[in-house]
Amino acid sequence: MKRISIKEVEKILEKKGNLIKVDLRYADLHGAYLHKNFCGADLRFADLSRADLHGAILSCADLRFADLRGADLRNAELNLTDLRFADLRGANLRGTELNLADLRFADLRGTILPETKTDGVNFCFSVRD
Repeated sequence: MKRISIKEVEKILEKKGNLIKVDLRYADLHGAYLHKNFCGADLRFADLSRADLHGAILSCADLRFADLRGADLRNAELNLTDLRFADLRGANLRGTELNLADLRFADLRGTILPETKTDGVNFCFSVRD
């Protein structure tokens, strides 16, 4: 599978204006600045480590096995998001909406979680401090 680069994502944004339901599997978005709407996007195995996703809309997105280490997800919307097996070590989730998200088997060590909305979140088998 070819890794999508940030330049290719920028082309999609120029053409479409958002990233709703876009296939971004295996995308290399390490350190990218993306305050965008990813609602329903497929981000399985994407590298979003150290990405700035502050305020992004990721509700209903598929982030299984995604690398979100050190990502800034403050005030982002991740309602109904599939984060199974995602690596969120050191991510900032302050004020994030995670209602009904699936975090089974996710690595949450060192995450910043104050003021996070977690109604109905499935944390089964997740790794936490």
